[in-house]
Amino acid sequence: MQSFDNIESWITEFLNQGNPKDPENFPFVLIGNKVDREEDREVDDYLLRQFLLKYPKIKHLTTSAKDSLGVETAF
Repeated sequence: MQSFDNIESWITEFLNQGNPKDPENFPFVLIGNKVDREEDREVDDYLLRQFLLKYPKIKHLTTSAKDSLGVETAF
């Protein structure tokens, strides 16, 4: 959950340090890993939905390295 809690500050830091030409449309991607281990999930669907509503331009993907689900798409 610590990683999820830090996303907003990482976005801000990246935009400040990276200074992209069009920060409003920078193509951020949020990737949730270990989708095959639902019982170990730390970020519930409600928190994720709230975050994505706040940042609708961020693309969200889920992956499982173990099962090779979504990994190729993420890259």
